[in-house]
Amino acid sequence: MTPTPHYYSTRNQDSVQPHLSFQDALLSGLAPDGGLYVPDSIPKLEASAWQDAESFADLAKQVLWAWLADDLERDAFE
Repeated sequence: MTPTPHYYSTRNQDSVQPHLSFQDALLSGLAPDGGLYVPDSIPKLEASAWQDAESFADLAKQVLWAWLADDLERDAFE
């Protein structure tokens, strides 16, 4: 699995402002410069994640975990 994305402002894509974790971007709402937070990458899932999912809910958990793994404990996520 690829590293979870970090978020930057659409108005400031350079490194003047640090890239934030999902949790920090979510709790901040708008960036201080008025821009929206967008991810710096999109997590990649292996084909087996899609093929081996037992249900839509199971697939959704796998997709979300790829975005949130660095911000939450697995038990809290489950």
